[in-house]
Amino acid sequence: MVVNKHIQKILALLMSISLWFYVLNSETIELKREFTIDYVLPEGQSFDKVPLDKMNILFKGPKAFLDSYLSSNNRLAIDLSLEKLDKRKDYKIDLKESYLDLPFGVEVVEFDKKAFSVSTGKEVSKDVPIQLNFIGKIQTKNKLVSSKVIPQKISIIGSKNILKNIKKLETRPIDLRKLTGEGSIEIGFIDLPETARISSDVNPQFQYKVVPSEINFVLKDIPIRFLSSRIIDKSSVKTVSLLVYIEDEEKVLTKSDVQVVADIPEGEGNKLKVKLKAEVPQGVHLLDISPNEISVNLK
Repeated sequence: MVVNKHIQKILALLMSISLWFYVLNSETIELKREFTIDYVLPEGQSFDKVPLDKMNILFKGPKAFLDSYLSSNNRLAIDLSLEKLDKRKDYKIDLKESYLDLPFGVEVVEFDKKAFSVSTGKEVSKDVPIQLNFIGKIQTKNKLVSSKVIPQKISIIGSKNILKNIKKLETRPIDLRKLTGEGSIEIGFIDLPETARISSDVNPQFQYKVVPSEINFVLKDIPIRFLSSRIIDKSSVKTVSLLVYIEDEEKVLTKSDVQVVADIPEGEGNKLKVKLKAEVPQGVHLLDISPNEISVNLK
């Protein structure tokens, strides 16, 4: 009999605990959460201005159901794909509980902003030039000898109402003080409208070459290597001087370390002027070839 009484007490305790958990989880509560808004626009439409993208929503329902729902849901989808947005500039949205897939017993008490408007226009693509935006100056004793942006024009996609006023895109500041040697920088833009986007297959780059501006060594009497399928009858000069800057002042530069080339174009007559090219070792910066152009007579 004593054992039976103990079992009855244990069962009664377990039932009380179960009942307490049931009451606790079935208790109706209210919770407010911030939801991110996802829009689905009709094909060929784009926003004129940034739409409302966040929304506080107050829910009510059994604690267990409400906790479970909010633990895995924080996005509100607004499907406008079937609306005729091209017939009007502004479209008013009235939020309803049906926009959310709520579990049994959970309901919306209040939307932070129940009614609001979005503005759209026909989506188009437009090519515009890129304008470089520099700040600072190249470091002392250096100079920028070449620079270019690739591509020179860029395709942007967005609402026709927005893109019609865009004539160019200005880059984020490029600090000339940080440029050394030869390289490239991925560039962004400061005046791209928030509702427009860059064509996804484009990765704009600023390419540059910075070299020392002071000569610290002159290598003389470098023979010219002629590249031609024809016979060189006469050349205005056969040797040149290289004006260079050597990073390591203790480095010894000899004629065998460099090469000067005259690449003779084919089929352009017997008397030509040819620009010279030179190859120098790493750590040596070519500032000039003297002379940098020669005259040749061909047979």
